[in-house]
Amino acid sequence: ERRIRREPPPIAFIYVGIVIASAFCLFVLWRVTAGRPTPAATSGSFAPMSAQTPLPVELAFAPDEKPRQD
Repeated sequence: ERRIRREPPPIAFIYVGIVIASAFCLFVLWRVTAGRPTPAATSGSFAPMSAQTPLPVELAFAPDEKPRQD
């Protein structure tokens, strides 16, 4: 009976993964803190709604009514 001996990964591989993860974390933190806020005039208005929320026009009229074209 032959047993396959599994060896743990080389410790250097784990350290490389930690270095890459740390570098990515520092990059993300830098991008978050270095960003300038967008001026309110160019950002437009924001209304927090879910994607499934019906449009305000759909809420104003019953399904069988149509908006008036005055």
